[in-house]
Amino acid sequence: MNKIFALALCAMTAMAAIADDLTYTNGVIFINEDQYGTTNGSVNYYNYDYDEMEYGVFATVNPNAKLGVTAQHGQLFGGKLFIVSKQANYSSSSGNTTGGRLCVLDGETLKLQSSILTFGDSDSTYDGRSYCAVNNDKGYIATSAGIFVLDVQSMTTTGP
Repeated sequence: MNKIFALALCAMTAMAAIADDLTYTNGVIFINEDQYGTTNGSVNYYNYDYDEMEYGVFATVNPNAKLGVTAQHGQLFGGKLFIVSKQANYSSSSGNTTGGRLCVLDGETLKLQSSILTFGDSDSTYDGRSYCAVNNDKGYIATSAGIFVLDVQSMTTTGP
């Protein structure tokens, strides 16, 4: 094994171990649309402790997950961060859909807990706009088709 590869492997292992211990509780969370057509939405974090911006924190703590395309809105409520994107991410080359229109993250660690690819019918293409929590079990999702009701426990929607 060459030295450069060994150093890179050690650095990736160290980053993965650090990512497991990270919390995002003393700063400001930024939800970004990112660059439409190129990358999905992203999350940055301004860390008050270090007086610096940390870029791509969602990708750091969720290396195998993605947000939806054109992230629009985020709300912290009940220990969770709800992020709404206009579209789910669809890969025409693989035929796979990854990155939900609604992603629910742990409010401290930003680790992905669950996501929804569509609102309403499984083949719907309604764009997400925003989220408003009612309580720990219920919230409203504004979409291009109107308002959907989210059952937070089952991660199912009902609406228009």
